[in-house]
Amino acid sequence: MAALNKTIATLSFSPKTRVKALPLAGRADLRFDELSKTNRYDLMHGVARMELEQARLMVFRLSDRLSPYRPLDTLFAETADRQMIPICAMRFP
Repeated sequence: MAALNKTIATLSFSPKTRVKALPLAGRADLRFDELSKTNRYDLMHGVARMELEQARLMVFRLSDRLSPYRPLDTLFAETADRQMIPICAMRFP
């Protein structure tokens, strides 16, 4: 998780993160390579945050298999009416 935190803090994304971001842009009817540099970094930043939250969930589940998990990252937190916003429903500029 330390490596993921460093990736997020320094915005130094791996090719693996870029590969994961490509289909997400496609879900929003966008081509990753046609996005501005800022928007590409925003998308990869979100992917890195997702990877970190997945790692947190995995560590949590190793010690507690039954309790509800509450994401630490606000990007993945529940809305006021307890609905999750699926990433495929998000639009990227």
